[in-house]
Amino acid sequence: MELRVQLEQTADVEFIKKLLSQLKGVGEVQLCEDELLTEAENDALVDQLLEQSLHEVAEGKVTLYSPEMLKNLFK
Repeated sequence: MELRVQLEQTADVEFIKKLLSQLKGVGEVQLCEDELLTEAENDALVDQLLEQSLHEVAEGKVTLYSPEMLKNLFK
């Protein structure tokens, strides 16, 4: 059986690949090379996301969660 997943440009592909490969029943995780970002594109995207995140923090557009709540969410 095959599962196709479309990711947003901002998705952490390597993390998702590692996560999927650890799931029971997953035999192989393949990525379409022609759709992967180059290292330079990835670095530029990371810089853009960090800048956006800092901007949102500066404007107070963040939600703070208690350690207990985070622990419950990510058991």
